[in-house]
Amino acid sequence: MKFDIEHLDIPIIRSCNLGCVGCMTFSDHKNIKGIVNLEESIEWLSFWASKLSPRSITLFGGEPLLHPFFVNWAITLRKIWGPLPCLTVNTNGFYIDRIIDQIPELFNPETIHSIIISIQNGNEPYLSKVHENIELLKSKIVEYYLTLPEVKVAYWDLWLDETKTNKKQWFNLVINGQKSKLGLTVCEMYKLHWVPHYNGSGPTLKPVYDYHDEWFQENHSHCQTKKFLTLYKGILYKCPPIGVLEHTLETFGLKDTAEWKPYLDNYQYLSAYSSDVQISDWIKTQQNPELVCNMCGFSGPNNHTINRSHLMKMNWKYNF
Repeated sequence: MKFDIEHLDIPIIRSCNLGCVGCMTFSDHKNIKGIVNLEESIEWLSFWASKLSPRSITLFGGEPLLHPFFVNWAITLRKIWGPLPCLTVNTNGFYIDRIIDQIPELFNPETIHSIIISIQNGNEPYLSKVHENIELLKSKIVEYYLTLPEVKVAYWDLWLDETKTNKKQWFNLVINGQKSKLGLTVCEMYKLHWVPHYNGSGPTLKPVYDYHDEWFQENHSHCQTKKFLTLYKGILYKCPPIGVLEHTLETFGLKDTAEWKPYLDNYQYLSAYSSDVQISDWIKTQQNPELVCNMCGFSGPNNHTINRSHLMKMNWKYNF
């Protein structure tokens, strides 16, 4: 039996070169590190591929292009999950030049169907480098497709421009006059405000509300991550922030604090090799508000938004 879901995020690395305030995967602090080993993941990936039928799967982070075996991850996911669903990578764009030589392996019709470039910083030299990388990626993908004997014409079509509203541009690769499966989305996220899923950073992390507070239902109604189930190291979670919460709190020695302990003690994740009945019941539950949603700040007296613009991480080994 397979269960239909909308979106599945798979974090493959926690490290990130940026320090976005309020990052939904807590990757804003320099001490957040670690990669998910692909060889050790094959077994649980295969199990979940036999049970879940998502409309899209996103390779996520941290910054996924920092994973030393990112290309292997993409190819392996496609082999395990088959031609469907849409396979997406969500990147901040700084390391796109790392995959330019792997375009035939990554962006052929059978592997990645979509790349989302979330520009998280309006500062230099990050901003210019990301824009250069976007143009380089687009041109190299077109060059690759024009080497295929059956392709006579290939170009990117800007089919939806939302830069004046939600700061996004949507491109589709057109081949021989027909839309292909390959899409590219550019999001100027640094121009938007963001509702944080927690307060503080690193050792000062705290949930926005107490675990048993009253705001979980309203938080859930406004949440922008609630349709993105998260599969982290073989375990299925309600959303990206909850998926990496335990690892984050463990990093900073916060697992047993009065504020966070109820969140870890009471939230029910779903382990690999669960039965069909357990999976069915869990999926129904995760679609609804749960007390763990009190960690976020979408509603109530502590509701607030933050400016996403920030400096890059200090002491990071950037190559310009």
